[in-house]
Amino acid sequence: MNGLNVEGIVTTWDITSKCLGSGKNPKDSVVHEVMTSPVHTAKSDTDVMEAARVMADRKISRLPVIETNSEELVGIVTFADISQAVDQFTKDVLGGWKND
Repeated sequence: MNGLNVEGIVTTWDITSKCLGSGKNPKDSVVHEVMTSPVHTAKSDTDVMEAARVMADRKISRLPVIETNSEELVGIVTFADISQAVDQFTKDVLGGWKND
C-alpha cells in the first residue's frame, strides 16, 4: 500500500506465472515484481452482484474492498465468499418451499 492506496495484489497465479513460469526463484523475488497492478477494487457499499460482475468481467477471483468514505482497505471478497452467500440466500429463500 502506498499511504492508503492499494498498489497491487499477489495471487498464486502471479507467483506461478511471473516467478516459476519465467524460471525465477520466488525466494529471490520481491512482491512488487510479481504483483498485479493496477488493482480493481470495490467500495464497501457495492452490492454483491455488482462485485461478482466486476470479478467476472475482469477475470479475477479476488476483489479488494475499500471503505467508501476513507478509501482504506477493509477486506478482500472472493468468488468463494460470493458463492457461499448466494448458496445461503438460496437456501433461506427456497428452504420454505416444500414439495407436497
